[in-house]
Amino acid sequence: MDYTEIIVTVIGLLSVLLTSVLLPWLKAKWDNEKYEKLKKYAGVGVDAAQQLGKNYDWKGSDKFAYVKKYLEEHHIKVDEAVIEAAVIEHFGEGSKLRDMLTLDDPAETGFLESGTEFADGGIG
Repeated sequence: MDYTEIIVTVIGLLSVLLTSVLLPWLKAKWDNEKYEKLKKYAGVGVDAAQQLGKNYDWKGSDKFAYVKKYLEEHHIKVDEAVIEAAVIEHFGEGSKLRDMLTLDDPAETGFLESGTEFADGGIG
């Protein structure tokens, strides 16, 4: 009995299953973990910037610079639009943060820049 055709068919079915079910599930799981990490660190950074801003009379651009530096110290690379979306979501005005994220290489530790810029450069 020739098992070659059976083995080729099984391998073909496994590859279809892998690419259509398993890989999208893993990508969704990875995206969600990165989103939650950004949300956590951005929330801490925004809260700290708000408190420091009150104490040192910071403007929005000072707060923004603090949050960006804080995120970079935690190996999270974002641009201004992602930080703005994090601020909006942190203060409960919407859920734009997830839409702003663009992922490239899952092995990369940070988030990629979306290329969109702030209108005023600040977060306050």
